[in-house]
Amino acid sequence: MKKKKKVEVPVEDLPKKKDYQVWKRYGEIIRSLHRDTKKKKVRQREKVRGFLVKLGVVFFAAFFTTIAFTLLLKPNGIYNSGLNGLLQAIFNFLSGYSEGVRANNTLFLFGTAFLINLLIIAVLRRFFEGKLEMLSTALVYSLAQLFWSRIFDKLNLSSFVFNNFSPEGWGFGREQLGFTLPFYVTIALLAALIHTYGYSLIFKARATPGGLEIITAHLSSKKKTKVSLSVLFKFFGFLVIFLITVISFHWIDNNPRVKKAELKTYLWEKNKAAEQKFLNEKEDLDQVLKKWKENYQNKNDLEKNTSELEEEIYQEKDSEIKQKKEKQIYQNRQKILALQKENTPLTTFLKLKIGSEYIEDYPEEEVKMHLMSREELKSTLEKEIAKREKEAALSENKKVKKYLIHLKKRQERNEKEIYEKTPIGYFKGYVKYVTNNEKLWATLVYIFLSAFLISQMFPKDIKVILNVQTNSRDKLDKILALLKEFKPVYYVSHLYEQKTNEEKIIYIVSCSLTKWGYYLLQQDLRDLKVVFFISEVN
Repeated sequence: MKKKKKVEVPVEDLPKKKDYQVWKRYGEIIRSLHRDTKKKKVRQREKVRGFLVKLGVVFFAAFFTTIAFTLLLKPNGIYNSGLNGLLQAIFNFLSGYSEGVRANNTLFLFGTAFLINLLIIAVLRRFFEGKLEMLSTALVYSLAQLFWSRIFDKLNLSSFVFNNFSPEGWGFGREQLGFTLPFYVTIALLAALIHTYGYSLIFKARATPGGLEIITAHLSSKKKTKVSLSVLFKFFGFLVIFLITVISFHWIDNNPRVKKAELKTYLWEKNKAAEQKFLNEKEDLDQVLKKWKENYQNKNDLEKNTSELEEEIYQEKDSEIKQKKEKQIYQNRQKILALQKENTPLTTFLKLKIGSEYIEDYPEEEVKMHLMSREELKSTLEKEIAKREKEAALSENKKVKKYLIHLKKRQERNEKEIYEKTPIGYFKGYVKYVTNNEKLWATLVYIFLSAFLISQMFPKDIKVILNVQTNSRDKLDKILALLKEFKPVYYVSHLYEQKTNEEKIIYIVSCSLTKWGYYLLQQDLRDLKVVFFISEVN
């Protein structure tokens, strides 16, 4: 019986199995968005498909950027480097003058961003030949951010996602820890990682995330761009930060109305996240604080009354009167416990926000002083110190003496922050505000890290040398056609094999391109079954 010969089929000729790996499929989709088709019918179909894919990528990427912005940057007062950061500062100021803006801050922010994006797109399209299919994705991005922010709000995501990422969440107020920069830098680092990842997805898909990044994306779509993405990120970042610091210094930082709006937003968000609600959201902040202060006043009166009754019981000889007073003491203590239970959640959050350990003993004074401008605080502290000095002279109460020391330290700190209302005074005050603003330094960390990460995740600015080798003349022609836009050069190498006594010709093609360009060409080079490698330009 004749044995059948085993026929070996080359691996490259075997039918290829479909690869359903997510990242490989994503890479193919991204490459397809950067590939031009010559056939008109296919081109129209590919154009529609490519645009829908872009919208899908933008919608997905907005999930990450919205998480970073709404759950990490905005709650901690760290500003974004783009248009959202500038709008954040503007609407922080306006929230002090409009309850509607304060309550719907995110809605106003993303809605305004949508309108500004529309204006920027119109200008780029009209005067700079911007690609409409790319620029229009900015509008989808703004709407996607608005959508995700509403979803996060409905799901109350802030109560369990990154809810501890704040100095207050870690149990530190200004009084407990004077230097909170490490905490804000940690938040900025995490936000930069998440936010830049979302941006890289958008840029890879030849789309734009909106705001000032529309200009960045427009320039990045050009094959020959004189300015790098990293430089543009830093430029727009520093420009926005400068505008933000000017707005914050002049209209936000020392504004009692803005302070009040910030306090209300903070408390209302904590109330929303709490399992047991401790605020009536229909009430105004003044009503809430008035009730809270009255509870402390009643508690103090009951404690004083209890102390007096205990002294009277000690001296009382009539057992019946003693029993009545003991009953009154028991009732007082029950009321005190009830008042403490009612006030505790609000007191805890006020203590963390205001950063004062004396808020339970002097609730009205501490809250009022927190909401004052520096100039108002100066005169108030002078009166309060004079009042407490008289109390300390007439009493041996240690609590009063400690509070007096606290007030004097606060007065000293406040006087250092007050500046003269002259051009030189404004300049000195601004420089002092900028150099001592921990959140600003965290924002700078966020900008620099974002610029570095975008250059790595979307390496359009990193230059490399691509080398391709083949021993086929036909493949050489295909390689030269594929790399035509990069102006490739090639040379011929002759190799002599001793075993076969044959001379082999190797064609070596070399060209300079970006690392991102290499990423887009990888699959085409693999399909040609040639040897290729890159080396970075020093």
